[in-house]
Amino acid sequence: YVFWSLRYEWLFYCMLPLTALIAGHWPGWGYLALAIASLGVLLAIGRQPVHPASFLVGMISALLSRVDSFTRLARTSAASVIAVVSLVAAVALYPSPQDVVPFLLVGGVFVLLACGNTLWGSLTSPPSRRLGDLSYGIYLLHGLLLFALFTFILSRDQGRQLDAAWHWVAALSITPFLILLSAVAYRYVERPAIDRTAAVTAYWRRIVTRRRPVSVSDR
Repeated sequence: YVFWSLRYEWLFYCMLPLTALIAGHWPGWGYLALAIASLGVLLAIGRQPVHPASFLVGMISALLSRVDSFTRLARTSAASVIAVVSLVAAVALYPSPQDVVPFLLVGGVFVLLACGNTLWGSLTSPPSRRLGDLSYGIYLLHGLLLFALFTFILSRDQGRQLDAAWHWVAALSITPFLILLSAVAYRYVERPAIDRTAAVTAYWRRIVTRRRPVSVSDR
């Protein structure tokens, strides 16, 4: 069940008008009310601070990716070693990624990759780029295939009796089907939607540009 994360994504998007204030623009009372309400909901349901903190890591990455000196460091072999060691440590040494230390380790890896580190070119290879296209489908669909595996092929009682090694075998056995299903979803659902974003964006920009942006100082 991975859809729980989507609520945080939508709350984050609805909170974006607050960043307009930081940038010196007035978004309008309606958008501001939506943003404040979304912030209240986030504070109410955000029992795990790492969830909203993850968006902060994304913001930091976006800022650092514009700093040339940092991106040069992020693309070095030393940074690749740090990224691999940090990721292995986060997975091998900590039982939960929601603890502070593994969160910081994974967040650091994310920052390095977002700023141009390719792990010695492995992330820019054609297979990696293709899997990158399918990654959102893999993220959304893998739970459905695992559910089908442990409900219709193996019973839940059988699944509980498997040790960790056999769980890995079971997960790897459905990987080809997951890749195929994600490829179909990307070809017939995601890609057509992506191709329409330019037209949709242009439409909304025409609507927005009819109103002159109002700065906070003007008010």
